[in-house]
Amino acid sequence: MYKRIFLRLLNIGILTLWIVLLLMLIDREVYPITRSQNIISYRHFLPKELLLRDHWMGIYLNDKKVGFSNTTVNAYEEKGFSGYQVKNETEMYIFLFGSSQKVFFKGSALIDTNYNLRNFKIDLKTAAQLMKIEGELLKKNLISLKIMSADSVTKKEVLVPEDIFIASILTPLDFLGKLSPGKSYIIDVLEPFTLTVEKVKLSVKDKVDFMDQLKAVKAYVVEADYKGLRLKSWVSEDGEILREETPLGWVMVKEPMEKAITYQRYLFETQSDVASLISITPSGNIDIPENISYMKVRLDGINASDYKLLNERQTILSKAPLTLEIKTKRISKADAIKLPIAAKALEEFMQPSQFIQSDSEEIIRLARDITGDSKNSLIAVQRIKDWVFKNIKKKPVISIPDALGTLKRKEGDCNEHSFLFAALSRAIGIPTKVCYGVVHVDGRFYYHAWCKVYIGEWISMDPTLGQDFADATHVEFLSGGLDKQLDLVRLLGKLNVKILEVK
Repeated sequence: MYKRIFLRLLNIGILTLWIVLLLMLIDREVYPITRSQNIISYRHFLPKELLLRDHWMGIYLNDKKVGFSNTTVNAYEEKGFSGYQVKNETEMYIFLFGSSQKVFFKGSALIDTNYNLRNFKIDLKTAAQLMKIEGELLKKNLISLKIMSADSVTKKEVLVPEDIFIASILTPLDFLGKLSPGKSYIIDVLEPFTLTVEKVKLSVKDKVDFMDQLKAVKAYVVEADYKGLRLKSWVSEDGEILREETPLGWVMVKEPMEKAITYQRYLFETQSDVASLISITPSGNIDIPENISYMKVRLDGINASDYKLLNERQTILSKAPLTLEIKTKRISKADAIKLPIAAKALEEFMQPSQFIQSDSEEIIRLARDITGDSKNSLIAVQRIKDWVFKNIKKKPVISIPDALGTLKRKEGDCNEHSFLFAALSRAIGIPTKVCYGVVHVDGRFYYHAWCKVYIGEWISMDPTLGQDFADATHVEFLSGGLDKQLDLVRLLGKLNVKILEVK
């Protein structure tokens, strides 16, 4: 019964990352693949004859309008700086469990007269969160970043390839110039929410007849592939995007400004609820009681080599078909090691990160208050798990998970619960990972996040569901930061689960 209470929390976080990926693919930066693989800068996408462009697109989900996107490029001069300013604003509503949540993205970048990136700013705003990111190119391969969320400010320097492009600011197909079927491109972008540099391949597939607002034109069909997430674009001979189709029903269509921004009246119509994207109905016709300790399951639609499926809880019985055996792993208080834990090989799992701020004085103070004078590592993490379970309101939110922000808002889904748990556990010196996969709740599998702690051996705990030892329906695919969770997005709409046996 307790699992059903939290049905709507599993896993809203992956929807946020899915939206981030869509923003990356909607507004992406590319450079041509050449035999010499030379680095190519913004000047290849900002020819002077195409400046002062103002491009509007309506956003639709399953034929229902939910938002718009606007990209502009203008000449820019200020305080001795002369160059170009690229801006993007994207606004849309996501319908989730019968209610709507607004997502607003705003990005800008300055490029000098030599077409080199100088700096950029990004805002991502949802009902639960406002996150700001500012970046400045210090030298050819080094960017200084400032990430602001809630009352948390993180500063980092990130090594990048030369002539790096920033995800979600520039729509490059507007500026690609002459296309031809069979030509390929590659994306090299900094994803500022995960601080990772990623590559996306684009291919010009064909040249076809296309209707652009009742006008017949020729258009190139361009396909993009990022982490298995595919997008198709139709681009005019003038280099203007006419239509983009993203996975799972998302479509963007070139429209006049007046039409693009007119969408809120459509929100009163019946809309597609994206909750179905984060759940999977299993086959097998086997009833699953709560707190099972053993499950044998077959997974289809997943490439085993892309994920870390073998661990202390999971055994790979077969790769074709992919079959896993999962057992709940427990540890007694007597076998749990004492605090502090000294394990140099595990130091990376005790370090603070961008969104797991275990070095925050507020986090450290709370962790000590929760655990008291206990030196038993199992008792300490159980107390932290209980505190998070009892004090964080179970609420589906569209946000980038952030431990400090969660502590201040005291609400969130499984990502928020897991990131806060990880920060508190690391704050008292317990190695902690955040795990990503699926879990069974009320007849369906949902994408989910939970934690794993090292207290003599690795033990999985679920602060969202309140489980000291994660039950055997937790199927782990990956562990790590947000960049790892992004890899789950490729499974949306593809993963199939067949339950073979439970105990």
